[in-house]
Amino acid sequence: MKQLSLVVFLMAVQLGSGQQASRIPTGSDSLTDLSRLPLLPENAWFHSVSSQDVTGGNDDGFSGSFSYQYIENGRWVLLDTRGPGCVTLFRVIHHDRWNGTLWIRTRKGGVESIDSFPFGDLYSGKHAPFLAPLVGDEDTVHGSSWSLVPICSEDGIKLSTDKPGLFLNIFYNLYGPGTRVAAYSPAMDIGPAIKRWNEVGQPLDSRPSQSVDRDVSLPAYTAVPAWSSSEPGTITGLYIHVPKMTHEVLRYLRIRAYWDGQEAAAVDSPLGPFFGTGYWPVPDPPGAVPRYGHVNRHGEGVRLGRIATRSLPVGADQDGFYNLFPMPFYRSGRLELLNETGLPMDHVKVTVKVAPGAPQEDSGYFHAQWREENPTLVHRDYTVLDTRGHGRFVGAVLVMSSIKFDPAQNHSAQRGYLEGDARFYIDDNRTFANASTGTEEYFL
Repeated sequence: MKQLSLVVFLMAVQLGSGQQASRIPTGSDSLTDLSRLPLLPENAWFHSVSSQDVTGGNDDGFSGSFSYQYIENGRWVLLDTRGPGCVTLFRVIHHDRWNGTLWIRTRKGGVESIDSFPFGDLYSGKHAPFLAPLVGDEDTVHGSSWSLVPICSEDGIKLSTDKPGLFLNIFYNLYGPGTRVAAYSPAMDIGPAIKRWNEVGQPLDSRPSQSVDRDVSLPAYTAVPAWSSSEPGTITGLYIHVPKMTHEVLRYLRIRAYWDGQEAAAVDSPLGPFFGTGYWPVPDPPGAVPRYGHVNRHGEGVRLGRIATRSLPVGADQDGFYNLFPMPFYRSGRLELLNETGLPMDHVKVTVKVAPGAPQEDSGYFHAQWREENPTLVHRDYTVLDTRGHGRFVGAVLVMSSIKFDPAQNHSAQRGYLEGDARFYIDDNRTFANASTGTEEYFL
């Protein structure tokens, strides 16, 4: 049994049959043109392969028995697709066991292209186009080795190796016939993507914006308007500063957003999860500096607590929070803050940056849904999101802890619940489109 809560970020709207979606960036453009996140994709489908134990056991890579699709001519085939597509995540654990050669086969203009190099170079950060910060090595970053460098093909992608390893996850998108994609090449220019991914804290939508600042005081158990607009536009940056970042602020100060006169809030979440951090259920001692968790793989184990996240779309530090997901609205938008505690909160500073003008017709509304189970039920899956309509899932923040967690036993195994798999069921399919090799590995 455990405590679970999360916020899910989603771009979603139901489109009429007469609307046509604009071209969605693929390949390296998907890493640079982040202002197009609200555009809803057409003729694009998410898929994945992994080393998940398909027998229902927990051999999700420990033996390597499920770490490949099939064997062909002495090579272990990790992925084999047809039609236009792009690999968006290529991730392994224990990369030292993946120590053979990696072959990448793609097609452009009907011509097959094969690139090969030592498997470890995929994550070293020294082998172009697989360069940092778009790749990471588990020995120097965190719990896995991964590459976000797109591997695209006009007609089929095949990844294979002569020495299979252990844990594996590959995410990829397939597109409708005739979709234009920029096929992978060792000489592809990844420079603009590297530059963009190093610009942490900068709005994803770089259009000129107008800034509105407010100093908000919130009485106990009260919702207070924080911002509103009666003209079309797109929020490109949302910043909140609180005088003191306490557990109560992170967990019991909520943010809500409403688009185009809708009665139900499209965004409804505590501040902590909404801005990419968690909340520590044990309050800080009086006068103490707020604690942040960190991951240290070299002797100190994992310190639990809220995380000082610094990512492209969301972040939190001692000075406050930012959320840079584009949030379009066609007629009006408004934000409110809700104080769920019995104490007043004064001098909460809110800054909203808005790019004026109507969004593209096929832009989806930004949603953030928060839910909690405390405790969860034994032998029952925890539902992260259950929604309908045309949309794009863009992320989740998960806060979880053992009910009987003892900080004094930090080095002991108290997180066995992380062995649960993250599963995606899309468009009423009863078969999941993805099954991870563990909850912790979904986030690593």
